[in-house]
Amino acid sequence: MTEPVVGGCTVATRNYLADARLAARSFVEAHPGTRFTILVVDGDHTPPATWTHRDVELVTPGQLGLPEADLLAMAAIYSPFEIACALKPLALRRVLDWADVAVYVDGDVEVLHPMTELVDAAADHDVVLVPHLLAPMPRDGRLPDEEGILAAGTFNGGLLAVRTSSGDFLDWWEERLRRDCLAQPWRMMLADQRWLDVVPSLFDHHVLRDPTYDVAYWNLHERPTSWADGHLQVFDRPVRCFHYSGLSDDTPWVLSTFAAGNPRVRLTDMPAVARLCRGWLDRRRAVDAQADRALGYHWGVTAEGTPLDPRSRMAFRDALLEAERDPSGRTPLPPSPFADDHGAAWRRWLASPPPEGTVSRYLLRVWGEDPQRAGAFPQVHGRDRAAFLAWAASPDADDAAIPDAFRPQPEEADVPPTEPARPLRRPPRPDAAAQQPVEALAAARAALEGGPQGPPGAAGKVVGRLLAGRDRRTEETATALAEAVEELARRVADLSARVDRTNDEAFTESRRTDDLAEAVAAARTTAEAVDADLGQRLVDVEGSLTKARADLDGALDQDRITAGIVADAESRLADDLDDLRLRVAKLAVELADDDPGATAPSPDTTPHPHEDTTVTSTEDDAR
Repeated sequence: MTEPVVGGCTVATRNYLADARLAARSFVEAHPGTRFTILVVDGDHTPPATWTHRDVELVTPGQLGLPEADLLAMAAIYSPFEIACALKPLALRRVLDWADVAVYVDGDVEVLHPMTELVDAAADHDVVLVPHLLAPMPRDGRLPDEEGILAAGTFNGGLLAVRTSSGDFLDWWEERLRRDCLAQPWRMMLADQRWLDVVPSLFDHHVLRDPTYDVAYWNLHERPTSWADGHLQVFDRPVRCFHYSGLSDDTPWVLSTFAAGNPRVRLTDMPAVARLCRGWLDRRRAVDAQADRALGYHWGVTAEGTPLDPRSRMAFRDALLEAERDPSGRTPLPPSPFADDHGAAWRRWLASPPPEGTVSRYLLRVWGEDPQRAGAFPQVHGRDRAAFLAWAASPDADDAAIPDAFRPQPEEADVPPTEPARPLRRPPRPDAAAQQPVEALAAARAALEGGPQGPPGAAGKVVGRLLAGRDRRTEETATALAEAVEELARRVADLSARVDRTNDEAFTESRRTDDLAEAVAAARTTAEAVDADLGQRLVDVEGSLTKARADLDGALDQDRITAGIVADAESRLADDLDDLRLRVAKLAVELADDDPGATAPSPDTTPHPHEDTTVTSTEDDAR
């Protein structure tokens, strides 16, 4: 029986291409003569590769026949992790174009030894699955726990194999992953993995229950490890592949960030695993993984800079599914965030309400994702709409991380306007009517000044003489009255001037009061700003202290890990020296038997490891 032709593959976004390179190199080195395919999700937007390998090829989805419209729809629906998982069937098909068996490995998997058992099983079955666990997990409250395994799935999607007759499986898997490759553990969905749980009941398969495969943080508690002959071993067998899921340069003392809170296993307790992890991190730095990280994911934002977050992706997916399920074809497709308009129509679509609503599509996602928020604004399309929009436009919504493109503007929300500036107090205007002349007083003054007019002729003269005395008295009276009126007018004018001065002083004091109130308000605002700044500084200091404490704890863990590695190496060296000492003693006994004149060394004369002792023997004896 001829050996099957084997090929490997993985899928990566451009910012994780360095990890994929390590996986590819480890595969082809463990399987000489094989080839490896790296499917780069956003490869059409990746700078030209500065490295080459004769057995490793870089391909894009378009080169493998995926229409651009389908790729962009998936890019609008999925996160980078999700779309990489969704394209696994496409990468496996590529390998099956020239190989009998195709093996998929995640970019954070390192192949350490030939995976003979996996390849042999794939030669006899359409699908080979590798389970996360081989024994029941302890219920001790540590991570990962059974709930996490249930959410992730029975089998790990980071390592599987198929053969050329697995087309039915790949067709079925590819169709499901086209729209339903969602990483939503709360819905018991984790991208491609949960679909693998139903494979045993649908397709020809084999479950590879070998503890040397897919060794990772989720199963190390059940697999005792050691270091021998320069390799990691499990149950004294060389590990075929190790999965560095969650291992990071930021916290190299933590085996996996996915179980950092209360891990089931720790690197400080596993020196052999710590040694392997340290080597992988060194190799990843050597291929400049940080430079790839700096590229970012191409489809993370639109061309105009609006980010695609889980809310916008799910809104697009729901609308796309609604249009695709309409047999009449009358339901319109949602605008693409990657259209020629740089995503402007998509942004406007998300910022506008659906036909049956009054709140934008995006804000409806914000409203519905939090039960407490939905309870606070139950009638979001009715009487609570204004209050909800006011909340979304206020600083209270900052924790909701609403992008500026979808946050309501103040004119769209009933946000209370800022308090207007206090009007300046003005002195009362003079009463114009009070300054008009009094006609009756003018007439009286004229009558007094004119004097009485008697009858004409002789009679008039007689009457005039009779009245002359009274006229003098009247004139005196009139003069006195005029003087009194003038005095009264003077006094009134003086009183008016005093009133004006009082009003001026009152206005000045009022202005001073206003200025003082404004100063108090400004001081209060400044104090609040200072309090907020001090509070933020305290938070920053506390965060810095927490980080420094974590870094210190990590450094101590690193020291303990290093000490463990050294102690493990010393222990193995001591065992090797003891073994060598016994072999030398045995060899001396054999030489003594061959030469009766020779004396076998006693146990006390066994060469010490630090002594310069030379053993002479024939070549056959040395072997």
